[in-house]
Amino acid sequence: GVINMATLKFLRDKKAVSPVIGVMLMLVVAIILAAVVSSYAGSLAEGEKKAPQASFDVKFSQSDGLRVLHTGGDVLQGKDTKIRMEYTEAWGVGGYVGQGATIPQANITHLNTGKNFTEGVTFKPGDVAVVTPDKIPPAKGGKFTDPTDELGILNPDNVGKTLKVIIIDENSGKPVYTTVVPIDR
Repeated sequence: GVINMATLKFLRDKKAVSPVIGVMLMLVVAIILAAVVSSYAGSLAEGEKKAPQASFDVKFSQSDGLRVLHTGGDVLQGKDTKIRMEYTEAWGVGGYVGQGATIPQANITHLNTGKNFTEGVTFKPGDVAVVTPDKIPPAKGGKFTDPTDELGILNPDNVGKTLKVIIIDENSGKPVYTTVVPIDR
């Protein structure tokens, strides 16, 4: 065939082809890198467990203990639900705020079925859970539930002080609900 001058010039001048190929390769590498980072970040977001969302009516009395009415929201699995009771600022400045007792599932009774929370119960709206005073762990070296100790939540002198109650989902490790309740007789 016939080779014209333009073809000869193209064959001799390959400098213009190199940058175009380089830019295209960099673009491909950038797209692949973006896809890898995006899929990794997406898997991180999926891995984070969310706590169920629910609301409760919580009461505490020295005679009956803790009573929790599930008033709405997600159904909780008893075996995955813990309840924590803590001192609030109402107890003074002794560094006790945030200290208290975590109630094991075996000590929480599902009033509707009579079973404890380790026995495969579900805790749904309308259900009631109770923890009698004798089932609350005696934290703080036994002071937390001592009816004669100034820090005892069962001490009659402490009626009217408040407790923070936290309902915790063990799967996510996050609180489902937190409230402050007064101590009643």
